[in-house]
Amino acid sequence: MTDQPFDLDGVLNDLAQKLVHDSRDWAVYRFDAWLYGIFVGWDCEKAHEHDETCDNGDAMQDVAGRHNWGPDTVARLRRARSSVRNASAMAAEIHRLRAELAAEQAQHAYTLRQRNNRSERLLHLRDLALTGDTEALLAAAKDTLAASVNDHKEQS
Repeated sequence: MTDQPFDLDGVLNDLAQKLVHDSRDWAVYRFDAWLYGIFVGWDCEKAHEHDETCDNGDAMQDVAGRHNWGPDTVARLRRARSSVRNASAMAAEIHRLRAELAAEQAQHAYTLRQRNNRSERLLHLRDLALTGDTEALLAAAKDTLAASVNDHKEQS
């Protein structure tokens, strides 16, 4: 088992890539064509003006004709494809937000550690001041000052 969150976007993308690069003709059998339509899509999904470089929906019409899919069936397949595409996009956004949150949490934890270290150094200085050991207090004050300068440089 791994602590990594389930990467639905990656899984769906990997599945689509496997289907696209498989040597099988996914249009031959009805069930295969349906699966391909859901996970890859028979329509052109690129955001561009459709022209002769893409099929502009012709592949969907060819597959629908081959398997006697009526307009309702084609519409249902397109809705299923849209749902998978939306789920993939949402999963990618969740993945991005998790990474962003993890980075923020790491920064926050670092800041808290720095504050805690400064507090501990100041408490140590206070304790030394109470003992009256001037030499130890002076040495600790120099160390505290150097550490504070270092902390400031790291934050910049």
